[in-house]
Amino acid sequence: MINLQPQKAIGVWQLGDCIGKGAYGKVYKGLNKETAQIVAIKQVTLANISNECLLSLKSEIEILKKLKHPNIVKYIDAKYTERTLSIILEYVESGSLAGIIKKFGAFPEPLVAIYIK
Repeated sequence: MINLQPQKAIGVWQLGDCIGKGAYGKVYKGLNKETAQIVAIKQVTLANISNECLLSLKSEIEILKKLKHPNIVKYIDAKYTERTLSIILEYVESGSLAGIIKKFGAFPEPLVAIYIK
């Protein structure tokens, strides 16, 4: 029987708590065991993914590699195993804007101005 539980480590990257779920998989808080860098690890189980979805993920990786902007999460690496594709990204503590609004409610106008700026 194939174990579909997430791997606890991918090379130097140690998986921590699940911090989100998406269309293709889960996102974990991760740790580089050599440098102590905290990252986000988007992990997709390949067992039930279509070729079209896999091509889409590979395209996402190629785009992320090229993006260099202070307001865009930084791509760090991607690791393939027999069972998973893991995309390692910069970890942003505050999470998504939608997540912040869900936790704290609607923003007052001055705070909206800060996010827009």
